[in-house]
Amino acid sequence: MISQLAWNDRENGTVIIRFYARDIIGYIGFADVSVKKDVLPPEITINSPSLDQVFRNRAPSFNLTINEGNLDIIW
Repeated sequence: MISQLAWNDRENGTVIIRFYARDIIGYIGFADVSVKKDVLPPEITINSPSLDQVFRNRAPSFNLTINEGNLDIIW
């Protein structure tokens, strides 16, 4: 289990989590896993369509500006 308090105490960035496992004989092993913690929300600006623009039976195309350091893709 991951302690929520310990997780909340970590800042934005790389966090190393150590996982332990014990086999049936009692041998204990572990592995460290690097996790990128990102709690900063993206800044999204809708350039078009404009506010209150009306569309009937056709979906609008969107033009966005997104400021996000860890953006992979948008769809």
